[in-house]
Amino acid sequence: MSLFSKLVNAWKAVLQLGPAQVGLYLLYRLGLWTGHYRRVTANGETPAAVGELAAVLPLPAPEDLERVLGEAGKQALLAAADEVCAGRVRLFGADPLPLQLTCPAPLAHWTAYERGKMPLPLQGLPLADVKFLWEPARFGWAFLLGRAHHLTREPRYAEAFWSRFETFDNTNPPGMGPHWMSGQEVALRLMAYVWAGQVFAASPASPAWPPRWRRMPGASPPRWSMPVPSTTITCSPKPPPCSRRGLPFRMTRRQGAGATWVGAG
Repeated sequence: MSLFSKLVNAWKAVLQLGPAQVGLYLLYRLGLWTGHYRRVTANGETPAAVGELAAVLPLPAPEDLERVLGEAGKQALLAAADEVCAGRVRLFGADPLPLQLTCPAPLAHWTAYERGKMPLPLQGLPLADVKFLWEPARFGWAFLLGRAHHLTREPRYAEAFWSRFETFDNTNPPGMGPHWMSGQEVALRLMAYVWAGQVFAASPASPAWPPRWRRMPGASPPRWSMPVPSTTITCSPKPPPCSRRGLPFRMTRRQGAGATWVGAG
């Protein structure tokens, strides 16, 4: 792209998005260029933050869910959940593909991918597009497992979630790899975790406390002191993974009957 085209695009961005939004995006790029985000989002183990996770939605009774789905809807849901249990997922509703949650090692810090210093691992994907890399790690398939578990109470659906959660958590340390490039991707994943924590709380596959419940905060930003971004203050194509106005989110499970959760953020 020529310098003139870049200047035209910059001027259009100012006119259409406003100077504040463009200024925030430039600030984000400056943080990348200076290595600021690399320094403040250092990878590694840190203590789990305090706070508790609250149930986000009142869940319907299983019989009400079954009545709404009908027999055909129930069978379609269970078939889709069984596909996930078998390690396959339909990206964007297409044909089932292997559920891939790992990236080739060694992983670099997310800023290396964002700055183009490390190539994105797009080999073997349906298209050489980062969205096909990110989609499985958004954990949208967890909602299929959760609905199937809530309907049937079969622990294998909870076990399928936990085993894949642990695969992701083991192979994508906080701050390392392309799955941490975008604050929006982190937020989508965190929403799935919060919902799954509520739905699978009563499953026999879940009470392995602390190994499983205490690992869940580790896959969200607070473990390495990165705030969840405020996506309402930027219209950039890739919302910055760190925002000065982002609020840290802390979550743990309150032990005891009833699996009560409280959120802080």
